[in-house]
Amino acid sequence: MKKPHISINLAMTADGKISPHQNSPSHFTSQADFNRLLELRKNADALLVGRKTWITDQMTLTAPDTPLAKQPLRCVASRSGHFPLDHPMFQKEGGRIFLLAEQAQKQSLTPKSAEIFHGSLSEWLRRLAEEQSVKKLHCEGGSQLIQTLAHLFGIDTLYLTWAGHTLFGGENALKLTGSPQPEWLQSQHFTLEDFEITAQGEAFLTYQKRK
Repeated sequence: MKKPHISINLAMTADGKISPHQNSPSHFTSQADFNRLLELRKNADALLVGRKTWITDQMTLTAPDTPLAKQPLRCVASRSGHFPLDHPMFQKEGGRIFLLAEQAQKQSLTPKSAEIFHGSLSEWLRRLAEEQSVKKLHCEGGSQLIQTLAHLFGIDTLYLTWAGHTLFGGENALKLTGSPQPEWLQSQHFTLEDFEITAQGEAFLTYQKRK
């Protein structure tokens, strides 16, 4: 099966959590980290996010200072297929929009600016790779979607911000590997390629999957 290079971008607290609890906004890092997130988008052919994270963080999935013709595709994955038509992504100019609704029932209203696919995540990504020439797919969460990507294809590149200034704690706080406690089916082995410490008490890390 043809698949794109899959990268993910996450911020993690000093105690290894990515969110204080399910469906809560995850803006706990610095402006420097947000700027890094925007820079990473510029290198992607397509941006991918899960529906819950997309709604919670009101994400428009655009790359700044990038011509419209070179904007990455904006992809949102959902089991239910319910995409609120008043979401800001549908109002903001950017890359073409592709929506995944895994369940069979069809949404009664679909944005005219979007293309919707009903089926599995693996088949959807295969079609994006083959039909839309997506070679670099960059995922920004949430944890359940990342866990599924890891099971189906493996993660090729992991961009991680370690926020040493924050502790979430609590049994319901979400970990990088799941929501909130499940483990991956198999270990993922990476090589640390880059490590940068910032003045804001954060570290930017880049990992590559071992060959």
